[in-house]
Amino acid sequence: LRTEILEPLALGSTGVEPALGAPAPSAKGYRHSGKNRWIAGLPIHPSILFCSGDLYSDVADLDQWTETFWMSYRLVGHATRELMTTPSAG
Repeated sequence: LRTEILEPLALGSTGVEPALGAPAPSAKGYRHSGKNRWIAGLPIHPSILFCSGDLYSDVADLDQWTETFWMSYRLVGHATRELMTTPSAG
């Protein structure tokens, strides 16, 4: 991921979340503890949900990713992008 996508596109604020959580500054979760009291929630690694939610990014990197994906063929060729974005009947 790093050598094929992140580094070539200069996505310096995108990466895979380490086991102990995303690097600062990042959003923190809170939970209600009664009578208008909120306390820090327990850290839960996104992979516990069996998804690829351990990837983090910032808005500038997401913009760069979107522009590169839709406006050039640096990441994938035309046929591959068409296949990726065409709904299937499956």
